Amino acid sequence: MKKVIIKLQGSLESEELIVDDFDLKKDYYDYVLGNVKDPNGNLVQGVLIGSNRYVRIIDVVDIKVEDYEG
Repeated sequence: MKKVIIKLQGSLESEELIVDDFDLKKDYYDYVLGNVKDPNGNLVQGVLIGSNRYVRIIDVVDIKVEDYEG
């Protein structure tokens, strides 16, 4: 399991999300860099973290991933 810690623009506190798996490069940075596009060839505006937390890429100020055992 992984703990994803994100800080969003306009928020004072970081948010911690516990997910089964999260690869920072594949699940986040590839979207930021434009390596992943939607079926129409457009840049993707946001990413899904876990099964129910969607964040817009432009709103993320900081993101970290840690191993989580709980």
